[in-house]
Amino acid sequence: MPSHTLTHGNLAGVECTATTVSANRFKRVSEWLNAPIDVMLADPVLGREVDARKRGAETPSAPLYVVNGVNDEVSWIGGIDDLVARYCADGASITYVRDATPDSIVGTHGVVALTAAGGVMAWVARALDGEGPVQGPGCTTTTVATTANDPANATVLPEFANAMVATLVGQALGAQR
Repeated sequence: MPSHTLTHGNLAGVECTATTVSANRFKRVSEWLNAPIDVMLADPVLGREVDARKRGAETPSAPLYVVNGVNDEVSWIGGIDDLVARYCADGASITYVRDATPDSIVGTHGVVALTAAGGVMAWVARALDGEGPVQGPGCTTTTVATTANDPANATVLPEFANAMVATLVGQALGAQR
């Protein structure tokens, strides 16, 4: 049994996503840990479980849009950089945007998830509209001060924000609601 544990209950195991996100939206990952993350990951039991769930066993053949906060406390930038580099070395086609928004009181994970929505949704719309390849072969990596400045946010962000709020309050989304 690992000696390190989460200090709060495992809401994700018994509640829906909207309830879990809403209950924890202003929390920092460090609030749930009784030891620094590097100490916890050094625990052989926890390390083995994390390794068993690691992303990236196979290089994707479809183009990807990857965005991550440089200061993200949930999704460590070093791991994402390594994953993108490995995929690119194996021939993947990736548009990688690194958001350098500074760490804040509420952390950067949720902030970047919201501010990157415009770029993500515009990329997905191009892919689904059949406007040709979203990106040619190869990879591009860009580090921006903040994804909040993406012009695509002006059209996409209001709809995305409304959908997020609806999800947080338990409303159904989509045409069949």
